[in-house]
Amino acid sequence: MTERIGIRITAFLERIKPGKEKTETVRKRTEADERSATDKKWNALLFLALVLGFFFLAYPSAADYWNNFHQYRAIMEYADQVANMK
Repeated sequence: MTERIGIRITAFLERIKPGKEKTETVRKRTEADERSATDKKWNALLFLALVLGFFFLAYPSAADYWNNFHQYRAIMEYADQVANMK
């Protein structure tokens, strides 16, 4: 059991030892962060395209519903005015 702890401590100390390995790890992490930021930008752009596509597809149906609603109200108001004229 103590050997395992000793091996783990040794491995840990070698990982945090200053030198070339550490700078390469930092460089790899920085490149991964840059890729992550680029991926986030692409994901945001794709999400925006998805939302815009949904609105373009939904627009004709929503406009038709809106126009039918207002036409129905106008017809009912006209019918009430004609009924009141008599």
